[in-house]
Amino acid sequence: MKLAFISPIKHLEDFSSLGDIQFALAHVKSRVYRRYYKDAAAEGWYTILDNGSHELGASVDANTLWKAAKYIKPNEIVVPDVQWNAEETLRISKQFMNYVTANGLRHKYKYMSVVWAPDVESFPFWYQKHLELNCDVVGIGKWLSTKYNRRVEVVKGLISAGIYDDSKEHHLLGMGYPGEVFELGDVVRSMDTGAPVVFGSQHRLFHKGLDERGLASEGLGRVLDMKMKLKGDQFTYAGYNCRVLLDYAHNSKYWRIINSKQKIGLKYAEIRLDLH
Repeated sequence: MKLAFISPIKHLEDFSSLGDIQFALAHVKSRVYRRYYKDAAAEGWYTILDNGSHELGASVDANTLWKAAKYIKPNEIVVPDVQWNAEETLRISKQFMNYVTANGLRHKYKYMSVVWAPDVESFPFWYQKHLELNCDVVGIGKWLSTKYNRRVEVVKGLISAGIYDDSKEHHLLGMGYPGEVFELGDVVRSMDTGAPVVFGSQHRLFHKGLDERGLASEGLGRVLDMKMKLKGDQFTYAGYNCRVLLDYAHNSKYWRIINSKQKIGLKYAEIRLDLH
């Protein structure tokens, strides 16, 4: 799995640059912010342009999204969605993709549609509806974790039911809890998250080797303050949290084994914190 770290404007070079890919928010108007992502894309970083739905409660309008895309020149655009409304999300996603096709933009970018469903049980139905949009990437939101604590279960259920379309790439929008990174590391292309900075700002560390499922409902639904400036230990903790998730992402099989041993009560030597 590849990770993108969402960082406050003052810390883009500190934390976003640690990721495997870049994830830009279309609604952030800071020149410094937009220039960072424009330069990153120009330098060859794989860059995703998000529609801002999580941060704003609704996607930016299509004109704003296209304007940001024209400036940043990302590889991929997150198609507009409507939070907690599966039908309206599907409608505006179709409308957006019709515009893309009609204006010859289908091969200029990759496109990610975002799946919403009324509940966990109906998610497979709406997932299949989004496959019909013929987008390149399927986005799976962290609401499945923060509300139901079941995103890993849902993805694995799609696979076991033969519904999961591995001809398409999949992206986890936000992190529900750290264990999602190693549990889904072999079947999901990528994830974006601001959680390392959010928890670092609270002087909290991710505990290496534990899935920490209990964190799903604890602070991970917060919207990152883009004007935040970390100080002292906050900065150190955020950097450490980023490195923990990168280790999970790049060595997912190993950490699945470690976590399973934890769950059955085997002792696991504490890894000394390397905060430098």
